[in-house]
Amino acid sequence: GHALHLAIEKNNLELVQWLCTINNYKPYELQTYLTLQSQISLWDKDNHETSSTAIEIAAERGYFAIFDWILSQFPPEKLNIDFLERSLCLAATHGHFSIVECLIKFGVNPNTTTRKHPLPLHCAASNDHLQIVEFLVRSGADINAVNVDGYAALHLASSNTDIINFLCEAGANVNIKTLQGQT
Repeated sequence: GHALHLAIEKNNLELVQWLCTINNYKPYELQTYLTLQSQISLWDKDNHETSSTAIEIAAERGYFAIFDWILSQFPPEKLNIDFLERSLCLAATHGHFSIVECLIKFGVNPNTTTRKHPLPLHCAASNDHLQIVEFLVRSGADINAVNVDGYAALHLASSNTDIINFLCEAGANVNIKTLQGQT
């Protein structure tokens, strides 16, 4: 998977497609190849080392053409939803609206969360992505959901008045307290 992941890092769709076809993979082999985590060091935009699947790298970087092509290689019933949930959080964090929209339309739950990844609404709110916040709320994201520290999207958007105003107008509970008792 090293060459594939590096081709994605360089946003080279043609090379990604070529790497996936040169080995004449059968559909299940291609799906395995595309969902393997990188065994090499890749660096995110904040210069942190990361290990991600091909689709997660494309989602994080906002490479929609590659993301869409990878997604098209899977019948929905064969796709590991965990990769898509993490991809949704990555796209929401980095402000890649088209990928967020694609994932929600594909059926990823906007309220999905695990220890590995926070709520997509929290990712978008804490990174000042108003358009994604609005879209996630319209798509059914729980506006008052809290993370493990008791923070709601309203807490995480504390410096962005546009997001705060939107969340309040959409019905956010302004009295939710964090685990530290903050509102």
